[in-house]
Amino acid sequence: MRRLILILSVLAICFAFGCTKTEYLPSEIIYRDTTIVIHHDTTIVSGPYQVRIQLPGLGWQSTEYWIPESFRIERFNIDYYSGVDSVAFSFSNILEPLPGAGTVELFNLTDNVPVEGSLINIPANSGPTYFQSANLVRSFPHKDISLGFRLRAAKDGELIQMADGVLYIYSH
Repeated sequence: MRRLILILSVLAICFAFGCTKTEYLPSEIIYRDTTIVIHHDTTIVSGPYQVRIQLPGLGWQSTEYWIPESFRIERFNIDYYSGVDSVAFSFSNILEPLPGAGTVELFNLTDNVPVEGSLINIPANSGPTYFQSANLVRSFPHKDISLGFRLRAAKDGELIQMADGVLYIYSH
């Protein structure tokens, strides 16, 4: 009898803790590996969705382009997202106005080229300001790439910054 109670207790514990349901929501925030976002299963995601890929915030003070190699999205492929009709890159300044002007843009590290249409000019003394690119859906190659960004100040020594960077992928 004790043995039966022990076996039933173990089975109950295994059942209680081993059977969990995992749901993937359309607004799930994804970082780094973008191949696991939607799982291409219409029973999980149907209809419009938005994917947000968070990018780190950084500052830069040189007229040389800086491409932070450690901050990139590996294996990004626009074809992994079904029904995508728009992609936008956005970021903001930190709370205080900075004297520096400059540029921020997405960069295709695989092919060593900027993503067409993603260049955003940061005017001097702008802050706090929200910046957003135009629709970039046609600017991405249809293959896996390492996607990053690059910054450049208009004048040496003047700080520009990118905070709260996000790549938005929309399907309507």
